[in-house]
Amino acid sequence: QESTGNYNNGQANSGTLTSPSIDLTGVTNPRLSFKSWYATEAGTLWDKKLVLISANGGAFTQALQVADAMRVWNPKSVNLGAYAGSVVRIRFLFDTVDQFANSAEGWYVDDIRVSGTAQNDTTPPTVSITSPANGSTVSRNTTVTITAAASDNVGVSLVEFRVDGVLRLMKTLPRSAH
Repeated sequence: QESTGNYNNGQANSGTLTSPSIDLTGVTNPRLSFKSWYATEAGTLWDKKLVLISANGGAFTQALQVADAMRVWNPKSVNLGAYAGSVVRIRFLFDTVDQFANSAEGWYVDDIRVSGTAQNDTTPPTVSITSPANGSTVSRNTTVTITAAASDNVGVSLVEFRVDGVLRLMKTLPRSAH
Protein backbone atom coordinates (compact mmCIF):
# COMPACT_ATOMS: atom_id res chain seq x y z
CA GLN A 1 0.00 0.00 0.00
CA GLU A 2 1.62 3.22 -1.15
CA SER A 3 -0.23 5.34 1.43
CA THR A 4 1.08 3.38 4.44
CA GLY A 5 4.44 2.10 3.15
CA ASN A 6 3.59 -1.48 4.11
CA TYR A 7 1.48 -4.41 2.91
CA ASN A 8 -0.79 -4.72 5.95
CA ASN A 9 -4.32 -4.69 4.56
CA GLY A 10 -5.81 -7.03 7.18
CA GLN A 11 -5.65 -10.11 4.96
CA ALA A 12 -3.19 -12.40 3.22
CA ASN A 13 -1.97 -10.93 -0.07
CA SER A 14 0.52 -11.57 -2.83
CA GLY A 15 1.94 -10.05 -5.99
CA THR A 16 3.99 -11.12 -8.98
CA LEU A 17 6.36 -9.62 -11.52
CA THR A 18 6.62 -11.77 -14.67
CA SER A 19 9.05 -11.32 -17.55
CA PRO A 20 8.18 -11.59 -21.21
CA SER A 21 9.47 -14.69 -23.02
CA ILE A 22 13.27 -14.98 -23.06
CA ASP A 23 14.74 -17.21 -25.79
CA LEU A 24 17.74 -19.22 -24.56
CA THR A 25 18.19 -21.06 -27.87
CA GLY A 26 21.89 -21.15 -28.72
CA VAL A 27 22.89 -19.80 -25.29
CA THR A 28 25.30 -21.67 -23.04
CA ASN A 29 25.72 -21.04 -19.31
CA PRO A 30 22.57 -18.89 -18.99
CA ARG A 31 22.23 -17.15 -15.63
CA LEU A 32 19.69 -14.88 -13.95
CA SER A 33 21.10 -12.19 -11.69
CA PHE A 34 19.32 -9.50 -9.70
CA LYS A 35 19.49 -7.50 -6.48
CA SER A 36 17.04 -8.15 -3.66
CA TRP A 37 16.00 -5.95 -0.71
CA TYR A 38 13.26 -6.80 1.73
CA ALA A 39 11.70 -6.00 5.07
CA THR A 40 9.29 -8.83 5.96
CA GLU A 41 8.77 -11.52 8.55
CA ALA A 42 11.98 -13.52 8.96
CA GLY A 43 12.34 -17.09 7.77
CA THR A 44 10.84 -19.01 4.87
CA LEU A 45 7.39 -20.07 6.13
CA TRP A 46 5.69 -16.67 5.83
CA ASP A 47 6.19 -13.69 3.56
CA LYS A 48 7.67 -15.91 0.86
CA LYS A 49 9.95 -14.32 -1.73
CA LEU A 50 10.22 -16.80 -4.61
CA VAL A 51 11.80 -16.87 -8.06
CA LEU A 52 9.91 -19.15 -10.43
CA ILE A 53 10.77 -20.31 -13.96
CA SER A 54 8.50 -21.51 -16.78
CA ALA A 55 10.07 -23.30 -19.75
CA ASN A 56 8.45 -23.54 -23.17
CA GLY A 57 5.04 -22.42 -21.90
CA GLY A 58 4.93 -24.97 -19.07
CA ALA A 59 4.05 -24.50 -15.43
CA PHE A 60 6.15 -22.22 -13.23
CA THR A 61 8.48 -24.07 -10.85
CA GLN A 62 10.49 -22.71 -7.95
CA ALA A 63 14.14 -21.92 -8.69
CA LEU A 64 15.00 -19.89 -5.57
CA GLN A 65 13.57 -18.77 -2.24
CA VAL A 66 15.11 -15.56 -0.93
CA ALA A 67 15.91 -15.56 2.81
CA ASP A 68 19.10 -13.67 3.60
CA ALA A 69 20.01 -10.40 5.32
CA MET A 70 17.10 -7.96 5.57
CA ARG A 71 17.16 -4.25 4.78
CA VAL A 72 20.28 -4.44 2.55
CA TRP A 73 20.64 -4.97 -1.19
CA ASN A 74 21.77 -8.57 -1.68
CA PRO A 75 23.08 -9.77 -5.06
CA LYS A 76 21.33 -12.98 -6.15
CA SER A 77 22.13 -15.43 -8.94
CA VAL A 78 20.25 -18.41 -10.41
CA ASN A 79 21.89 -20.90 -12.77
CA LEU A 80 19.54 -21.35 -15.75
CA GLY A 81 21.68 -24.09 -17.36
CA ALA A 82 18.82 -26.58 -17.14
CA TYR A 83 16.82 -24.25 -19.41
CA ALA A 84 19.46 -23.72 -22.14
CA GLY A 85 17.78 -24.21 -25.52
CA SER A 86 14.36 -23.31 -24.10
CA VAL A 87 12.15 -20.24 -24.11
CA VAL A 88 11.64 -19.17 -20.49
CA ARG A 89 9.63 -16.73 -18.44
CA ILE A 90 10.80 -15.60 -15.02
CA ARG A 91 8.41 -14.73 -12.22
CA PHE A 92 9.13 -13.03 -8.90
CA LEU A 93 6.40 -13.94 -6.39
CA PHE A 94 5.82 -12.34 -2.99
CA ASP A 95 3.20 -14.10 -0.84
CA THR A 96 2.40 -13.14 2.76
CA VAL A 97 0.72 -16.55 3.29
CA ASP A 98 -1.35 -15.10 6.16
CA GLN A 99 -2.81 -11.81 7.44
CA PHE A 100 -0.46 -11.45 10.43
CA ALA A 101 2.68 -9.29 10.89
CA ASN A 102 2.38 -7.55 7.52
CA SER A 103 3.46 -4.09 8.70
CA ALA A 104 6.78 -3.92 6.85
CA GLU A 105 7.78 -2.57 3.43
CA GLY A 106 7.86 -5.88 1.52
CA TRP A 107 10.23 -7.09 -1.22
CA TYR A 108 12.04 -5.12 -3.92
CA VAL A 109 14.02 -6.50 -6.88
CA ASP A 110 16.30 -4.44 -9.13
CA ASP A 111 18.96 -4.80 -11.83
CA ILE A 112 17.36 -7.96 -13.23
CA ARG A 113 19.52 -9.53 -15.94
CA VAL A 114 19.67 -12.77 -17.92
CA SER A 115 23.10 -13.43 -19.39
CA GLY A 116 25.00 -16.24 -21.07
CA THR A 117 27.33 -17.05 -23.93
CA ALA A 118 26.08 -17.28 -27.49
CA GLN A 119 26.80 -20.71 -28.94
CA ASN A 120 29.13 -20.67 -31.94
CA ASP A 121 27.47 -21.83 -35.13
CA THR A 122 30.03 -24.31 -36.46
CA THR A 123 27.62 -26.52 -38.42
CA PRO A 124 26.32 -25.34 -41.81
CA PRO A 125 22.53 -25.40 -42.21
CA THR A 126 20.82 -28.06 -44.28
CA VAL A 127 17.99 -27.32 -46.69
CA SER A 128 15.94 -29.66 -48.83
CA ILE A 129 12.99 -29.06 -51.11
CA THR A 130 10.36 -31.65 -50.26
CA SER A 131 7.83 -30.65 -52.91
CA PRO A 132 7.77 -30.70 -55.89
CA ALA A 133 9.88 -33.85 -56.10
CA ASN A 134 13.42 -33.68 -57.48
CA GLY A 135 13.38 -33.87 -61.30
CA SER A 136 9.76 -32.71 -61.65
CA THR A 137 8.83 -30.66 -64.70
CA VAL A 138 6.94 -27.43 -64.15
CA SER A 139 5.10 -25.67 -66.96
CA ARG A 140 5.50 -21.96 -67.56
CA ASN A 141 2.87 -19.56 -66.18
CA THR A 142 1.59 -22.02 -63.59
CA THR A 143 1.50 -21.62 -59.84
CA VAL A 144 3.84 -23.98 -58.03
CA THR A 145 3.75 -24.59 -54.30
CA ILE A 146 7.23 -25.22 -52.93
CA THR A 147 7.73 -26.94 -49.60
CA ALA A 148 11.13 -27.03 -47.95
CA ALA A 149 12.74 -28.22 -44.73
CA ALA A 150 15.63 -26.32 -43.13
CA SER A 151 17.62 -27.10 -39.99
CA ASP A 152 20.71 -25.89 -38.14
CA ASN A 153 22.33 -26.64 -34.77
CA VAL A 154 21.48 -23.16 -33.38
CA GLY A 155 18.27 -22.43 -35.29
CA VAL A 156 16.96 -21.16 -38.60
CA SER A 157 15.48 -17.69 -38.76
CA LEU A 158 15.19 -17.07 -42.51
CA VAL A 159 14.67 -19.15 -45.66
CA GLU A 160 15.14 -17.65 -49.14
CA PHE A 161 13.79 -19.15 -52.37
CA ARG A 162 15.69 -18.23 -55.53
CA VAL A 163 15.00 -19.12 -59.18
CA ASP A 164 18.02 -18.86 -61.47
CA GLY A 165 19.79 -16.85 -58.74
CA VAL A 166 16.97 -14.30 -58.42
CA LEU A 167 15.32 -13.93 -55.01
CA ARG A 168 11.62 -14.85 -55.37
CA LEU A 169 10.48 -15.35 -51.77
CA MET A 170 11.93 -14.73 -48.33
CA LYS A 171 10.27 -16.41 -45.33
CA THR A 172 11.09 -15.30 -41.78
CA LEU A 173 10.69 -18.03 -39.15
CA PRO A 174 10.25 -17.85 -35.38
CA ARG A 175 13.65 -17.37 -33.73
CA SER A 176 13.60 -20.80 -32.07
CA ALA A 177 12.80 -22.74 -35.26
CA HIS A 178 15.23 -25.54 -36.12
